[in-house]
Amino acid sequence: MPHIGVLMNTSESEPTAQKFLAVWRAALQELGWVDGRNVKADIRWGSGDPEWYRSYPAELVALSPNAILAVTTAAFVALQKTSRTVPIVFVVVDPVGSGLVSSMARPGGNATGFTVPWLVAGPDDPTIQGYPIATRSRREHQLGEAVGPT
Repeated sequence: MPHIGVLMNTSESEPTAQKFLAVWRAALQELGWVDGRNVKADIRWGSGDPEWYRSYPAELVALSPNAILAVTTAAFVALQKTSRTVPIVFVVVDPVGSGLVSSMARPGGNATGFTVPWLVAGPDDPTIQGYPIATRSRREHQLGEAVGPT
């Protein structure tokens, strides 16, 4: 069974984190993947505690997942320090501008991912309409709105 690690930088009870996971799980399900049925997801919650930067990335890598989803810049940096072989899929606001990767087209190493422009601009902002991710981001944003408050 495929195995995905997820490293969150918030607490499990935070509504935005729950909304993100609901959107992520719904997107996986649209692709035919259901956690516990044909894919396994191990989620670690950082809760903003600096200690997790040392323990959770190593714990997830030790589980030998097929990939790890890094939700936030801090999670991505911590995972890159821990492993250069396990594929890391990042979800950050500006990975190129913050120096995490050289380009979105070729991030390099074991990293790939996407930016979430509506966190800065909003899903319908004309300044992000040229980005390839804009259409998918708008759908994900709408899906997130459909989930509603948690």
